[in-house]
Amino acid sequence: MLQIESRTLKDTTLSWGKFFIGVAAAGTIMTGLVATANATNVSGCDFDDTTVPGTWSLQGDCTTTAPINVPAGTTVEGNNFTINGGYTFGSNGAGTNTVIGVIGADGVTINDLTVDGTGGTLLHGINVYDSSNVALNDITVKNNDKSGLGVNSSTVTVNNLTTVGN
Repeated sequence: MLQIESRTLKDTTLSWGKFFIGVAAAGTIMTGLVATANATNVSGCDFDDTTVPGTWSLQGDCTTTAPINVPAGTTVEGNNFTINGGYTFGSNGAGTNTVIGVIGADGVTINDLTVDGTGGTLLHGINVYDSSNVALNDITVKNNDKSGLGVNSSTVTVNNLTTVGN
């Protein structure tokens, strides 16, 4: 088991078949809840998606009730808020184990966000699977029982990623 206590990556492009920060493990294929366009509440978190088309703007700190799967072409503005993992893997019936999923979704950008797994059990922080042109900017992932960031069969550009306690 590989554990990275606290590291920061800056201006790094990841383009490997499998990549995990926090835990070296086999990839996990995620299925389940997918957020829909014009959603105001996604898995227990409130987003404003009415101001800029294709942009979800987090409105405050929140705790998830299920994974937040971000659809293709979406920009998530975290606004320096925190999304806490709030469920146990398998407890929601969706069969997924991540706080935020970018699954088969090209052209996703996530900015200025902390993902804290303290309230969840057996969760990854962010999982990017089978996606390209994904950008993570100014992201902190911490306290997840599984990996902080998993990248599998995807291309992800990372700018200022901090991981702690995954």
